[in-house]
Amino acid sequence: MRAALLALVLAAAPALAQKPHHHHHAAPSGVISLDVYADGGVVHVLMGESRDGKVALVHRRTSDGIAWSDAVRVAAGPAPRHLRRGDDAQVAARGQRVLALWGIEGTGYMKSGPFAAALSDDGGATWRAAPSPSDSGLTTGHGFAELMFDGADLHAVWLDSRDKSQGLRHARSPDGGMRWLANATVAPGTCECCWNALLREGEGVHVLYRGKGPRDMQMATLAGDQWRKGGSVGAFGWEFKGCPETGGRLVAAGGSMHALVWTGKEGRAGLYRLQHQDGKWSQARRVGGDAAQHADLAVSGELLLAAWDAAGGIFYEMSRDAGRTWSRPQRLATADATHPRVATTATGFLILWTQRDAGNWVLKTRAVAR
Repeated sequence: MRAALLALVLAAAPALAQKPHHHHHAAPSGVISLDVYADGGVVHVLMGESRDGKVALVHRRTSDGIAWSDAVRVAAGPAPRHLRRGDDAQVAARGQRVLALWGIEGTGYMKSGPFAAALSDDGGATWRAAPSPSDSGLTTGHGFAELMFDGADLHAVWLDSRDKSQGLRHARSPDGGMRWLANATVAPGTCECCWNALLREGEGVHVLYRGKGPRDMQMATLAGDQWRKGGSVGAFGWEFKGCPETGGRLVAAGGSMHALVWTGKEGRAGLYRLQHQDGKWSQARRVGGDAAQHADLAVSGELLLAAWDAAGGIFYEMSRDAGRTWSRPQRLATADATHPRVATTATGFLILWTQRDAGNWVLKTRAVAR
């Protein structure tokens, strides 16, 4: 059916391990959380809404960004805590199987806690409670998760402090989220509150995450059952005591990996594009101006689309030749907009972001044809 996306609520929520700078300082009504996942031309969208202090998750799907399924509340499992953009509830799908994963209240900083999950076997029409990927047993903060289907396997990565410091954890489910195998620690010391990105490319599963010293983006690869470190993705040497709350994105196109990363390095602060060729990352090339941040990246064959926010606006650019050349940036929003997400549809790309409208944070979308 054709339907406009609902205007939902946006509220700020805490980080997990230390007190960082938050993008949203108050808790106005609006969208608090947004994640997208593309599966065979179908885009699944998981939105968080907070009304009168109560948080709910809503699932919808589309093939073109114009016709949408009805909104269905993910009512299975405990209520979500007050999430925020950058630490969004997550969704992944393969065929009719859809998994939602979110953080609930616990004993961590500002009541951050463990995960809850829900499964759907009918494309998101109905939901049932599912197990958490974490086997830490902790009631303190878990967050900044990422999900990815890899054939029959489902991978999850996230941050928790089971080793008394924030670290990157991984779990694999061989049956689409019905059970999870023992956790592995990918990196025992990471930045405290930046999102992570997963990609299957070649013989391995890759994860992009922010290191701690320096706070550059790093990559690790799972080959078989072992994680191996892959070094910096953009070696800026950024030494910083704090969390920038900005992760990166990773896709594959034209036989190589492409990454978007952000750094706060003095004199080089901003968003950068890199390509993995001949076993190493290319020189980092700037995207947008100094204020460009919170970026996403999607691929369709040799087409690439990158989107980011800058000074309250939303921008995007495209490459039609696997990243060799790029169009000039196009502006989609002019003010009070943040954290765009991008997904590949059956007809092109879908860009989604949250934007302040009359005091509320609402969801905005733009379909971009190939």
